Formats: sequence, structure tokens, C-alpha cells
Amino acid sequence: AALQAGLTSTVIPDIRARIPNAWFGVGGFDDYPTIPFGFPGARTDAVGIVHDAAFFQYTTMTSSTTAAQTAVNRYGTNSGYDTPESAVAALYALASRNNLGGNARFPGNTSTMPACPAGHTGAACFRPTAVPIVVVMTDVDQHNPPTCTVSGCPYTFSAPSWAQMAAALSGVNARV
Repeated sequence: AALQAGLTSTVIPDIRARIPNAWFGVGGFDDYPTIPFGFPGARTDAVGIVHDAAFFQYTTMTSSTTAAQTAVNRYGTNSGYDTPESAVAALYALASRNNLGGNARFPGNTSTMPACPAGHTGAACFRPTAVPIVVVMTDVDQHNPPTCTVSGCPYTFSAPSWAQMAAALSGVNARV
């Protein structure tokens, strides 16, 4: 609740005040819904997305601060199965439009990414002349980092690597 309040009452309005033409997209990550990493069907949110999800997106880029704030208010807590989360895979999906073998989720719990207008890139549909700035907030380590420091950090199945994530983000000129 504190995170939602801070984003909707401070972060989004302050960014809009400083950058009048800023657009916002809202998404997140839990983990792949596969034990021993995440729980399949742990929770279904208000727009029908079933968590745990390796990547989920509530809204593509929008100029509407109201739409972004509404999307932020959909965030909920998910416990997962292990400690690390799937930010590396989520950032890869965000930049590359890869649906992670069906483990990326969108409103209605579909794994089909929304269509983007011509020239827009990534799952969030970044505008062609914009510099995508991606803000990642988490309280734990991630699976597949460049060096593993916690138990269970590398996935035991094929998932995007740190290098793949970095290349995908660079490909859309994103700043994280």
C-alpha cells in the first residue's frame, strides 16, 4: 500500500510536473509459475492476470497519469516459492516483446502482447523518439544475475540470461 501511495501521489505526478510529455507504462514480475521457483495460480488480480507470472503488464505506454495510477493500484503481493524473482526475464520480455514461452501475462490473463502502433517498440510500446526509462523496484535478489549469491538463483530451465536482457534493453535504448 505504501508503494502504491508513493507512486500515485508523488512519483507519477512529480515526473509529469518535470517532464510534461512523459508517458507511463505499468507492469511487474513475480517468478515463473513453476515449483520450486513460483506458485502456479497463487492469486488472480483485478484484470484477470494469474500470478505468479514471470512478467506482467497492466498498461502499455500512455500519456494518461490517471491510467498509470489506476494500473499501479492493481499491484498486490505474491509470495512465490523461493526468494529470487524474475526481473531479468521480465526486463528481457519488456524490451524484446518475447512472451517467455507463454509466461508473460497481460489483462485477461492472455500471453499475447498488445499490438503497438507503427514504430513503437518493446512490450510497453515505447515511442520511437523517446528514451525508455525503466524503474525496477524489488526487495529480493533475482534469478540469472551475472553472479549468483543466493541459493536457487540460476534457473534450472532455459530462461533469458543477464547478457540477453542487457542486449534487449540496449536494443530499445532503455535506461534502467
